[in-house]
Amino acid sequence: MVLGMQNINKIIGVFILFFSISFSLFSQQKSYPTTKVDGKEFYIYNVGAREGFYSLTRQFNVSQQEIEKYNPETKAGLKDGQRILIPVNPETIATETKKQDSEFTHTVEPGETLNSIARTYGVGVAAIKAMNPRLGEILSVGHSLRIPQPKIAPSSGSKKNGVYIYHTIEPKETLFSVAKKYNVSVQSIIDSNPGLNESSFSIGRIIRINENASQENNPTETPVSKIVYKKYTAEKKDNIYSIARKFEISLTSLLEANPGLSKIKVGQIINIPVVEQTKNNVIANNENSEQVNDILSEISKIKKEERISITLLLPLQLNQHSSSSNGQQLKYVEFYQGFLLAVDSLKNKGVSIDLYVYDTESKDVKTILGYPELASTDLIIGPADISQMKHVTKFGNEHKINVVNPFTFDAEAVENNPYLFQLNTPNSYLYTESSTEFSKLFKDYSIVFLKDEHEANTEKNDFIGYLLHELDGNKQPYFMFEFSDSESLQQVDSLLNLTGETVFVPLSSSRASLSRILPSLRIMQTKNPDVKVSLFGYPIWQTYTKEFMDYFYELNTYIYTRIYVNPFADNTKEFYEKFKFWYGSELLQTPWKYGILGFDTGMFFINALDMYGKNFDAHIDMIPAKSIQTAMCFRRLNNWSGFINRCIYFVNFRPDSSIDRIEVK
Repeated sequence: MVLGMQNINKIIGVFILFFSISFSLFSQQKSYPTTKVDGKEFYIYNVGAREGFYSLTRQFNVSQQEIEKYNPETKAGLKDGQRILIPVNPETIATETKKQDSEFTHTVEPGETLNSIARTYGVGVAAIKAMNPRLGEILSVGHSLRIPQPKIAPSSGSKKNGVYIYHTIEPKETLFSVAKKYNVSVQSIIDSNPGLNESSFSIGRIIRINENASQENNPTETPVSKIVYKKYTAEKKDNIYSIARKFEISLTSLLEANPGLSKIKVGQIINIPVVEQTKNNVIANNENSEQVNDILSEISKIKKEERISITLLLPLQLNQHSSSSNGQQLKYVEFYQGFLLAVDSLKNKGVSIDLYVYDTESKDVKTILGYPELASTDLIIGPADISQMKHVTKFGNEHKINVVNPFTFDAEAVENNPYLFQLNTPNSYLYTESSTEFSKLFKDYSIVFLKDEHEANTEKNDFIGYLLHELDGNKQPYFMFEFSDSESLQQVDSLLNLTGETVFVPLSSSRASLSRILPSLRIMQTKNPDVKVSLFGYPIWQTYTKEFMDYFYELNTYIYTRIYVNPFADNTKEFYEKFKFWYGSELLQTPWKYGILGFDTGMFFINALDMYGKNFDAHIDMIPAKSIQTAMCFRRLNNWSGFINRCIYFVNFRPDSSIDRIEVK
């Protein structure tokens, strides 16, 4: 029976006036007064200063809904000293409440591994396996995993922020209701989940809760001062003295913000140090849900600037003589040249760009990061060295500056740094996306894996493992055919009774194995035209095209890859012509073209900044990307992570001697 407000107030009033209450022992440590209303027993409890629904549900083994049911006034939130009734025999099951306390549910996303999930939540792989005993090494996309709540903060978390707990968003929950449940401010949730916006706060997604960020810990709005740098475009008759007076700053502050500044030219960009006042916890839990929605909308608001500031950190080795230049250095010079072509293309369209370039071989990265202009840059690209990248990603996180990593890969950094963009697709994501697309593309084909007895040590077991896992999950049949010579391979169609469309997948990616397979499949297809052959292979096959291109066309060959340049595409030809016109030379003869990588990177991220400003991450799906070599479609791993590039290509060498590059998102 639901209690009315009058009955509840009457009972609490009787307790206050006459203390006519019986006591019962709740635990060995504490006892609480109890009373009965309509035959149901309740504890009478005084809410503590730091308590929220989360702590009460753990302490009394009740749900938040149960507390609100008998105390309707608590729907507006709990208050210090408030007296409430808590049912002794709750309608919710205690064991289920305890279970929700100690664990949460994670839904497996494409490309995730046990190791990456364990790192994300700061728990051990063994602990996840213990809760999910039937778990295999390769995870199935969409599978629900039970994850134990971590007992300590993840290594990447700030010690000041304390321990994170993880909450899976449930139907009908809002940011406001979650904040109320854990007795934390909405602002603290947003701070702990920098990737949170209207679209990412959705059912089944996980958010972090800083358990120590209770309302009492941050009861007021505390002003915080920090120096930020505004950009000023010098006008006619400006000098260092007039600019200092104009912005009411000291001459020393102006010169510190602009090292080497002396004579000022019209149009020159000057850094102006400004003391900015911000407030902590500006969003309290007395906000209503509509105001919270406005807050989420504000996060995604476009904040464009008149000029874009970009910093490149590259190992250009400018302090060395050209005669001592090596291949590695030339690649990064070519990246820079390609990036300049992107800058030129977009400047011609009216985009204003300030580009700062630093040689990480001539100057220590830590020294470079100390320059004042770095703190006000809109984007940092590079460096190439992974140890240097750790310093840069830390700097970007501290100053809320997006950092692009186009050369290396650091799994732990991207999993916990919301300002990092990882251009190279990790292998687990490459293999998962490729396997999923393969299963769709060849759904109605006969699938034959070719095992070369001579190439056991070169088999692509990592990718093949993902592919077999996908086929088994979809109940798609396949054959494993082992051959030792060309004659047996030429008879594979009769031995397996193949007819119709058939795709062959070599287990080895080696040139030697391919040289044995291709002629045999050509002969087999000539003898049996009823078998329509397709061949599926690996990124490394791009380097075999000079030798095997005719076979690739004839056998309708597909390869999966992160990057591919179609030499016959109009945009490729246009880039080669422009590069030679500007620099008087051809691109380096390397499998992956660093000049094109620089161009693609520049076009995507300069466009992003021009269209949406520094917070372009909230609009990442809306950025146009017509890449020549590297497709770009970035996605966060979770609400507090950085972005990885999820795009890959399927390249099809067609029998009509055309090339079809299929973008897989």
